[in-house]
Amino acid sequence: MVGWLYYTRLRPNRYALRHTEVEPSHQHQGVAGAMVRRVLDEVGPARARSPRSCGSIHPPSTHSSSAARTR
Repeated sequence: MVGWLYYTRLRPNRYALRHTEVEPSHQHQGVAGAMVRRVLDEVGPARARSPRSCGSIHPPSTHSSSAARTR
């Protein structure tokens, strides 16, 4: 694993992209962007809205959480 992205499902069709981490040896290679695209692809069929919560992501509840991982 070279990175991870934490996101939370707030309600149907609403997700918060919370935080990304990428190993230093893989930074500046598009890994975080690939993880964001993967999450958006997974939730995209419903045209989900994804407010960003993490300053590294470009383009508060007890609900379920998931993490996307890139190897």
